[in-house]
Amino acid sequence: MRAMNEVEDFESFLDEGFNEFKFANDLLLGTNDHECEVLDVETSIKKLTFDLDEVEKRMKKLSSNHYEDLITNFQHIESTNSLMKSKITPNLERVNNSFSKVDQEIIQPYEESVKMNQALKKIHTTLDLLRGSNFFFMIMSQIEDLEKSGTNIIKLCRMYRQVNNLLQEANEELLSIQVIREFQPIHNVKYKNLVDTLTTVINNEINHSVKFDASNTNLKNHLIGYYILENSITSIIERTSISKKVQINSTQLSRSLQSPRNFNQLINELNTDCKEYLKKISTILKQCEIFERSSNLLDIFNKEGELSTVFWNSLVKNFEKTLVSTMARGGPVAKNLKIYRQGIIKSIEEVFEGQEKEMFLEAIKIIK
Repeated sequence: MRAMNEVEDFESFLDEGFNEFKFANDLLLGTNDHECEVLDVETSIKKLTFDLDEVEKRMKKLSSNHYEDLITNFQHIESTNSLMKSKITPNLERVNNSFSKVDQEIIQPYEESVKMNQALKKIHTTLDLLRGSNFFFMIMSQIEDLEKSGTNIIKLCRMYRQVNNLLQEANEELLSIQVIREFQPIHNVKYKNLVDTLTTVINNEINHSVKFDASNTNLKNHLIGYYILENSITSIIERTSISKKVQINSTQLSRSLQSPRNFNQLINELNTDCKEYLKKISTILKQCEIFERSSNLLDIFNKEGELSTVFWNSLVKNFEKTLVSTMARGGPVAKNLKIYRQGIIKSIEEVFEGQEKEMFLEAIKIIK
């Protein structure tokens, strides 16, 4: 019958050993010139779309051509079974003829329909695979354009993050495409290099006294880009800004111990300087809006630990270490600290408030 040839041209999809990943790779290789620098995915997708339409057309034709026979013969199946049981010997020839008709008009078309349905599923899987690869190559093309222009660091970081998610979130189907699988280690290196570049720019901008300002758009864009890639902002701020500021202020505090009679003036200046710094870094982070989370980098930082608390904790710990080593060495400096201990305590109580005051007073207990 005509139905026997309905799966013609789709034998590869009906093969029990059919592998959609290998088929997609072979299809891409067959529709591309090895010497061409641009990978053509559209041709493969068009071919699969054509096959998909053809399979659906043939399935509809099968259903239409055998609709009446299908309904009529199913109605006769029960009566045919009864007849076979009661009069199997005298009516064997007639039963065989009836069964042959059922086989030709019902069973065979049904089996062909099942095969066509399996081919349809495989075509769908392959088509989805090629569409996914097409999306991947589109993103890579946009990344290449952004890297050449160097104008939109935030969009570039979003693109890198998107590619990273595609490659790392257990996307085994996409990684079955050889050209994408081979690109993964290259992407990992480029991803790390981009993070390093962002870190360098942030470090330079923050530690440049003129550029460290809320109006520095370049700094804010690189901070947002870093957060998009690393999903964290605390470590970069502590590493490039807080630790260096703490080191500078710790040096000032160490010098104040050499002349405790001037301690009040020195910590007044230090307190003013630190508050100005915290205000400036807070303003910069607050202006770095993360629209995907309807938030900003200051709120995100504070969720992991309040900015001011992180700063003062680090500064007081350094101050306490200096006091410990100074008192352990003894000598004139330690002796002066003991003499001016009450004056130091009074200065701390006058200059600092709240948690900062309590932390400094706790550190001063080392002077006995």
